Parts: sequence; C-alpha cells; structure tokens
Amino acid sequence: MFGVFGAFAIIVIAGKIGGQTEQPRSAPQSSAPAPQKEVVAASAQDLFDAYQSNEVATDLRLKGKIIQISGRIQSIDKSVFDSMYVSLETSNQFMPTKVKPIKQDESKIAQLRRGQQVVFRCQSIHRWVGSPMGEDCLLYSW
Repeated sequence: MFGVFGAFAIIVIAGKIGGQTEQPRSAPQSSAPAPQKEVVAASAQDLFDAYQSNEVATDLRLKGKIIQISGRIQSIDKSVFDSMYVSLETSNQFMPTKVKPIKQDESKIAQLRRGQQVVFRCQSIHRWVGSPMGEDCLLYSW
C-alpha cells in the first residue's frame, strides 16, 4: 500500500515540477536612443604624427570613437584579397594614412582621383606596418 501511494506521490510531484514553465522575461524597454559615438577629426598627417609619437596613447585616445580623416589622395588600390583601400598623403610617401572604405561606397571610390581632397569617417583605426589604418570607413565628402 505504501508502495502504491509512494509511486502515486512521485508521479504527482514530478508532474507539477515538469509542468511548471518559466515565463520568458522581456528586457526593460528604454525610450532613450542609443548614445552617439564621439567624432574625432584629424588630418592624415595628424594621425601619422600621433602614431609616430606614441602608438599606445593614440590607440587609447581614439578607441570607441568615430575618426574623421581628411587628406589628399595619394593612391586608390586593392589588396591581394581584393579589398579596396585609399592612401592619403603624409610627410612620408612610403607610409601614408590608409583607409578601408565600406563595400557600399565602391562606386564612389571608383570615381575618385589621385590628388583629390577627401574626408572619411572610420569606425576604428590602428597602426599597421607603421601607417595609420582606418577600418570600415564611409566616404563622407569629396
């Protein structure tokens, strides 16, 4: 008799535990828009000089910000991986500031010419082989 009641009690308890489902919780709704990133404007030469002076300090200062880079086009090229980039003149012709435009701007990049003044807005920047390199850059004005 205890065995029958014991088995019945276990089945009832297991059914109650298994039948309980946790309701999904929704994230609190926020009416505030996402904060805008700060825009830091600098010329290609300014960035080159800053990285020459102190790469660590420059990376820290620019981290998480949109970098607006202005300069004169030295060249418009493609990498061995077929991604486009634009080199902007600095005092060292062998170490220009480079920007990698977003794919959506390809037709605009195709219309640019050497010597033309341009402005890019980049999502990030770092130093690569001695040159500043902007990533995910929007052609802002030309």
